[in-house]
Amino acid sequence: MNIIKNILVYLLAIQFVGIGFMKVVMPFFGVNMFLESMAAINYDHTWTIIIGLIDLIGGIALIIPKLRGYGALGLIFLMHGAIGSHVTNNDSFMTIAGGAGLSVVLLVIVLLLDKPFSVTNNKTGKKIV
Repeated sequence: MNIIKNILVYLLAIQFVGIGFMKVVMPFFGVNMFLESMAAINYDHTWTIIIGLIDLIGGIALIIPKLRGYGALGLIFLMHGAIGSHVTNNDSFMTIAGGAGLSVVLLVIVLLLDKPFSVTNNKTGKKIV
């Protein structure tokens, strides 16, 4: 199970770092693919860069075991925003489910397999989860 988790973590990290890099750096080289697609759902250049930076930071955090849970949670919230943006833009179900929806499911699986957070009973001091 550990091998599956590690493969999943590194694939997600590559995905988010790559997408973040494309959103932040590539417009300065004249590649406007993400600027155009983000403009279609009413995000300007500044928001595209901010979202790209969150993608980059979250992707890097996935690689670092102590930050993995925080990175996954941050990316889950970001992907919920992406889903909301696509829904309000009346994009197709496959556009939503194939991108942000699948990412949310995989990030939740990473959280469940990694168990980065523990819950402790305040009265007994024993870990519950």
